[in-house]
Amino acid sequence: MNTSSEVNFRKPKILSAFVSGFNTTANNIHLIIFPVIIDLFLWFGPHFSLERFLSPFVEKIPLLPGFDTPQIPELIGDFTTLAAEITAQFNLSILIRTFPVGVPSLISGLSPNSNPVGTPIQLDLLTSGNVIVSLIAVLLLGFIFGSFFFQQTASSILADIKKRTLGEFTKATLQIILLPAMLIIVLFFISIPGMLIISVLNLLNPMIGQIGLFIVLVLMIWLLIPLFFTPHSVYLYRQNLITSLMTSISVVRFSLPSSALFLLSAFFLSEGLDMLWRVPPTDSWVLLVGILGHAFISTAVLASSYHYFLDATQFTQSVLNNLKKDTSTSKI
Repeated sequence: MNTSSEVNFRKPKILSAFVSGFNTTANNIHLIIFPVIIDLFLWFGPHFSLERFLSPFVEKIPLLPGFDTPQIPELIGDFTTLAAEITAQFNLSILIRTFPVGVPSLISGLSPNSNPVGTPIQLDLLTSGNVIVSLIAVLLLGFIFGSFFFQQTASSILADIKKRTLGEFTKATLQIILLPAMLIIVLFFISIPGMLIISVLNLLNPMIGQIGLFIVLVLMIWLLIPLFFTPHSVYLYRQNLITSLMTSISVVRFSLPSSALFLLSAFFLSEGLDMLWRVPPTDSWVLLVGILGHAFISTAVLASSYHYFLDATQFTQSVLNNLKKDTSTSKI
């Protein structure tokens, strides 16, 4: 995180980061192989179905206490039908696309029940033990694959990352596995006062309550933005989870509004093109073009975020060093 006087106060450039990220991916095209493999597995591989396991629970929803009043049955019927459709289409394998660190996947958002060669093999999970073991296995593989993908992308930008040992990779992966749990805890404590406020507003006026809900959701997203670069700090600087969180918060704080604009640009670029990639039906080979396009763009956006974070870190370090100098001078 050290900088020279040449980069003092050079603010991170959004366009430059994207250009560097796309160049990095084009020069290391092997990086897209992993996302392509994951998508091909989800497209043609077996589906782990929870339909037969969850169906008894869905059928018992109308029998729950309080659901036998005259106004409820129609709503419960619609909800039960929707729940049955979701459980019938759900494929546990799609959870291999873990968040916030994971291998990008186009097919995980489609969860197709067909492909160009027919219908995927369906494996029914019938017991709670099978469901729990399968869920843990899929999530664990997702985090391991995601950690490998993030590290490989980072190593294409900083060469010394290629020299890191298996022990260092394992340590980084454990930090990443803990990250979702920490984010859930943060969201929980943020949401408690928000839900209380929304409840009071709903009592006053339902319309005001809806507006309050929207404001709370926007605030939650705004509070989570400073945590976005936590994984980047783990892989680039070998920091532990807490230190990485503090680094990410500090970098975003000193580089606003540039960081917020970069994240919005990355989001709209990825999601906007995903709408294009998802146009072909799942039983058409044309979807393979979407898979390749999605893999390239997603990898390029990740590489761009690494380039941006490195520049933003240098800028933040320069600002902090200057503040220290000013403080020392004022004391004298």
